[in-house]
Amino acid sequence: MGKRRNLLSEDELRIVTKTSYVESDELAFKFFFEDCQLRNLRPHTLKYYREQFNAIKRTLVTMTEKDIKLLILNMQESGLKVTTINSRLRAIRSFFN
Repeated sequence: MGKRRNLLSEDELRIVTKTSYVESDELAFKFFFEDCQLRNLRPHTLKYYREQFNAIKRTLVTMTEKDIKLLILNMQESGLKVTTINSRLRAIRSFFN
């Protein structure tokens, strides 16, 4: 068995240091919904995701933890019920996973 090398190649470094694979929400949604179809999710689930993403009306690709906290506060101030807020957060969580 050979000695393990401690250095990464240029291709490996490019993969490790890449922070975002997509630049726009449209491309991210395309990949997300393709993955959903590969996982054979029900059409109702796909409709649920689309409705929740449309209701948020913010750019998800560049969202940070601070943005999500502000989104929650804005939804609370606008009078949304806790279950609605949690439902939207569940959709966001599945998008980022």
